[in-house]
Amino acid sequence: MLQKNVWIEEMMNNRNKSNVLSMQWSHCGQKIAILYADGTIIVGGVDGNKLWGIESVFKDFCKLQVRDKSY
Repeated sequence: MLQKNVWIEEMMNNRNKSNVLSMQWSHCGQKIAILYADGTIIVGGVDGNKLWGIESVFKDFCKLQVRDKSY
């Protein structure tokens, strides 16, 4: 992704504010979902781009499960 004329990878864990609690690949192996300890969830593709994300809503979660119907 190009941001302020600099290429950045969206799916790198460089947040420095929360640890990864759980992550799971989709059945087809094309997407990954990552749950952080602060409740943030991000979903991304094998190309490194973030497809979806939500911050600090799921603070009581401890594990993540992916249901992928696209395989």
